[in-house]
Amino acid sequence: MPEHKKKTYREKISMLLEVKPGIGMDYLWVSAYQVTRWLNENDKDWLLSEITGNVKQKSSVEPVANDEDEKYATILIEGVENLYRITQKQVRVNISNMLALLPRKISRERATRKSFPLLSAQLELHLESLWHFRLRRFIWTISEIARLKLPPNSSSLRLLTTVPHVACQALINHFEWNLDGMVKDGIKVEVMLRNTGVSRQWEGPPGYDIPMGGNAYMEMIASNSKL
Repeated sequence: MPEHKKKTYREKISMLLEVKPGIGMDYLWVSAYQVTRWLNENDKDWLLSEITGNVKQKSSVEPVANDEDEKYATILIEGVENLYRITQKQVRVNISNMLALLPRKISRERATRKSFPLLSAQLELHLESLWHFRLRRFIWTISEIARLKLPPNSSSLRLLTTVPHVACQALINHFEWNLDGMVKDGIKVEVMLRNTGVSRQWEGPPGYDIPMGGNAYMEMIASNSKL
């Protein structure tokens, strides 16, 4: 057996296994046919030993699902509906606020599909869009205007909510709401939200995918002023 060829071919296979952990014979037959064929015929014990050890090494470092994955997923499912309630101090249903429902702290980095597959799926399923959060806050504001018997105008909106005025007008126009009549009849917040027919991942009224606050908004205003 030519020792030089054996050494050279072993080095090639070892390099492939190091670059692509977990690959098997199928991959080697396609990617390095001549080398694999020679080793399979002349140095088979070494080849099989290297491949088997490489697969085992990959498996040993791969994270497995956490034992509490199902329990945490159930807790999130039961608790997330409270986050979606329309109240004065409602918060956006994002990853951080959903993870805060769990009995112990889990970082966003750990709440992955590999470690917590069921929990991760629920986090994605219940994630709230910015516009749906604005919609919930706006509905609460209108209910407060009705409760306090305030006029449903811009001044009352600015007094009671930090939802951008542009967003408020966009919601009113999109859903064709008559605020005077709604306030007069009284507001049932959950019914009003349900009647909009939008999902919790709603992307908002068409044509309003623009910044409405923060640094991005100020940069857009500054840019437009130079035109």
